[in-house]
Amino acid sequence: MNGQIKNILHGTMKKYLKVELNNMANGKEGHRQRLREKFLTSGFAGFLDYEIVELLLTLSTPRKDCKQQAKEAIKKFSSSDNLMGEYLHFFY
Repeated sequence: MNGQIKNILHGTMKKYLKVELNNMANGKEGHRQRLREKFLTSGFAGFLDYEIVELLLTLSTPRKDCKQQAKEAIKKFSSSDNLMGEYLHFFY
């Protein structure tokens, strides 16, 4: 994912995810919690493209596994850069 998009997402998501982690009840969120903690610890470093998309999907999709949707989106757009570029182009 290109640096500019990463920087925009990083600042916004870091603030949101800190609040989300504080609101989680007793760590029962499992995979979603691990994704959020990984992001808060190291940003997007070490994330696969589909994991970036999966993390974004979890923000708007309550209590549903988003991994398959994320992998399908990456397959369609080839990379998280292309996917985010398409998203930004659509909204801006």
